[in-house]
Amino acid sequence: MLLNDDISRIKGIGSIRAKKLNDAGIFCIEDVLKNFPIEYRDIRSTIEIKDVAGGEYGFFKLKTVNKKWNYLRGAKSLFYVKLSDGKNELYANYFNQSYMFSRFNEGEEVLLYGRAAIKKGRCELNNPHIYNEKEVGILSIYKLPPGITQKLYRDAVLEALKCAYLAEDISKEALLHCGLMKISDIYIKLHKPINDEDIKTASKNAALREMLKYTLSLKGLSGKTAPALKNKEAAYKEYLSDIEFIPTDAQKRAMKEI
Repeated sequence: MLLNDDISRIKGIGSIRAKKLNDAGIFCIEDVLKNFPIEYRDIRSTIEIKDVAGGEYGFFKLKTVNKKWNYLRGAKSLFYVKLSDGKNELYANYFNQSYMFSRFNEGEEVLLYGRAAIKKGRCELNNPHIYNEKEVGILSIYKLPPGITQKLYRDAVLEALKCAYLAEDISKEALLHCGLMKISDIYIKLHKPINDEDIKTASKNAALREMLKYTLSLKGLSGKTAPALKNKEAAYKEYLSDIEFIPTDAQKRAMKEI
């Protein structure tokens, strides 16, 4: 798998999902990898209900006490789940997510992540996410178009990291001289970080790489002269016909000078 291969090469991305990603500017494998996380969700360790304040996000390991429908009318629904960490209780409210009702069974434990709200002395989570033991760690969160789930995209990124040939676009000498990481290491640490240091180091390296590439490109252009236009007047008239406004006389004179 090459970086310029179409995203449809990735397992799980058919024509419909590919179209949605295309509309978001993601066309090839490289686009998938360069769509870096916009935030990270830390689900490495759980906390107790008593330790979360209103407005804070928390990751909890809870046992289902009971669940109840408030209403279910077509696509609109509301149900709540009462859960306990053995010492305290909280309520998970699910709006218009009726499919989640079957995920909770009395006496079974679940891993929940959500933003806490304290109402009348009790802790509540609205539409919290359920995770499994295999997902515990630092979770990447992406900006995605409607219809593309976070899990689907994370799986796509992992397959791209595993199968794609991550060609290096900076020489080994330049990387060593500047003390920069390989592009493959940057992708891995940004998409699948093990700790906070991975994110910090890879983010810094990604920014420095872009600065280095820009500097090298400028050096490559240094001393070169752009070819002269064969028909300046024709090029000027073509440019005027392409722009979407009527330039002033001063703008026209500047355009001719350029």
